[in-house]
Amino acid sequence: MHYLSAIMKNTLLLLLFSFALISANAQDYEQRKLQYMDSVMTNNYDNAIMVQAFQGDPINQLRLDEIYDDFGVRSTIDFVLVELVRVMYLTDGSYDTQILERMETLPYWINDGDTLHNHWTENHMIMWMSCEWLMHERHGWEIDDNLKKRLLHFLNLKLDVGFYEFFSSTYFPFTLSGLMNLADFAEDQEIRDKSEAVARKLLANVLMMVNSEGVFYPAAGRNYAGKYVTPYGQTYNAILYLISGRGPCPSSSASRADFFATSDIDFSDLEDEFVSELDTLYTFGHSPEEALVRHDTLSSVDELIMHWSSGMYFHPYIAENTVQFLTDSNMWDHVNFTDFSFVSGLPIAQAEALATELDELTVSRTDCGADVAIFKNDETVLTSIQDYWKGKIGFQQWPIAANVGGTAVYVASGPVEEDWQDRNNSNFNEHLPYVSQSSNVALIMYRPQAVSGFLPFGNKDVALHWIDDAFDSIDESDNWIFGSKNDNYIAVRRACVGEINGVRACETDGGQSWVFIVGNDAMYNSYSDFQNLVGQTVFTEEWTTDQLGDSTYYASVTFDGNTIDHTWGTVPAFTSVDEQESLGKLNIYPNPSQGVFQVNIPNVDAEPVQLEVFDMLGNLIVSERISNAQNGIIDLRSQVNGSYLIRAIKDNEVWTGRLLKLP
Repeated sequence: MHYLSAIMKNTLLLLLFSFALISANAQDYEQRKLQYMDSVMTNNYDNAIMVQAFQGDPINQLRLDEIYDDFGVRSTIDFVLVELVRVMYLTDGSYDTQILERMETLPYWINDGDTLHNHWTENHMIMWMSCEWLMHERHGWEIDDNLKKRLLHFLNLKLDVGFYEFFSSTYFPFTLSGLMNLADFAEDQEIRDKSEAVARKLLANVLMMVNSEGVFYPAAGRNYAGKYVTPYGQTYNAILYLISGRGPCPSSSASRADFFATSDIDFSDLEDEFVSELDTLYTFGHSPEEALVRHDTLSSVDELIMHWSSGMYFHPYIAENTVQFLTDSNMWDHVNFTDFSFVSGLPIAQAEALATELDELTVSRTDCGADVAIFKNDETVLTSIQDYWKGKIGFQQWPIAANVGGTAVYVASGPVEEDWQDRNNSNFNEHLPYVSQSSNVALIMYRPQAVSGFLPFGNKDVALHWIDDAFDSIDESDNWIFGSKNDNYIAVRRACVGEINGVRACETDGGQSWVFIVGNDAMYNSYSDFQNLVGQTVFTEEWTTDQLGDSTYYASVTFDGNTIDHTWGTVPAFTSVDEQESLGKLNIYPNPSQGVFQVNIPNVDAEPVQLEVFDMLGNLIVSERISNAQNGIIDLRSQVNGSYLIRAIKDNEVWTGRLLKLP
């Protein structure tokens, strides 16, 4: 009896302690909301229309008029549309008429000929759907029969497998804004509850990558360079401050944080989700193959758009459906599809074969699953995406990032710009690396896949983002560069010692490898001890070639007893005929063309060369003996538009290339 009483007493004490902790968290959370609101009202109140609505103050009509002026001309109008919806719910209805008058002019789902709006990426999708659903509930808007099913499918998908725009400091605040409106205001209880649950999951994900000072520099599925420049002052910093207390209170309004500041939902428990030490592999998502059955209960259009939201726009599995839909909907001029505009005039039946042939571009946009390594020790963080579309063209993916006491360090491939924000935001990496991370060490290997000549992604340079002024101390030893900031350390082994356009960068021939190692005082006692230990690192790389001429690239690093290595064999490119015997690439120009192509074969004398052209089904359609090997002319004007393989043969030597015939 006494034993049971002791158990009951201990259980009661534990419950009381937990309740006290929750109560303290709730008080702190509410206090942070008040502090943030005071800052907004002091510094940037004219533009903070949601806070004005929450406070019961008049909404700044000039700000409303500025938003209205953007209707019909702003591609991201949904960013402010969610704010207008929240204003309606936080006020007495006196603004509904003027807001609705503008809102009713917009397309809330795919609309024929609409080349302005984006309804399909993850953040845009939930913002548009949330606005339409809430206006359906509040004002009786007629909706299509699929909206509720589509919305619940989106919410269930995120709860089940996670996010396509994973760990994105660019996009997660916008996704949250749509979720928060539904969580606060939806009358449908299922939609309301699931929206809150998805919001909590998204925030818990983000907190895994945040350091102890509230700085968020993640490896991510989609991101922009501007999110890795300064540790504070971004919209997401205000959200992180509110939910975790990490970092400074923002000095002015950050509109996405206003969704939390004006919400009655208690997110104080998220403070306990933060941990200052973490060493894990976070796995989520699904394969492209699984996507084909995961979304198949939706309407044909909704199923296609759900695939698009994962980046599978022109994946071979759905390329034909995409081309057909864009053609039927008059959407080829939309900015999202300009990279693929050359496909618009081709026979739809060729779409799958062409997408397979151009897999270096079409496949690697897919972000429906990943393994992300996360190492965190107080202010030091190293994160990376493991073995992720290696060698292929990147989209907005961020394969690796180190957070060294609030300073971002990473590598990226492609044209080197002195200002990193001048790089291509859509294709920040022109070829993605293989990355393998074990705790605080990462091996990064580059080996660009061959890119079709008519694609504008041939640059193989790799550059290091390293801000000298951000470090307290910088040292170099051979290929190693060391940095120290506030007792946090990083060592980077570069593939070379040199610069391009004033940036530490290396040109790539066949491939190159880099190493990242992070640490701090708590782990290594001192900066000098860290440097000495890194000095004992063993790094190896080697190339081997077999009898068939296929090459294999191997690299390894051993640091403090921790070894990472990888063997990267030849990845055969898709083709309708055997290209593995090719000794070189043909120079073909202009490419693409409307039918007449000039072929140049490097380093060949004037002896006759056999030129052969194959269509995408492998049929031989041209076979000619060219006497002037340097300037062969191929005329395909009588052939259908599409992609072709060309092969030049002289004795036992073979050269190959691809060409694209446009209308």
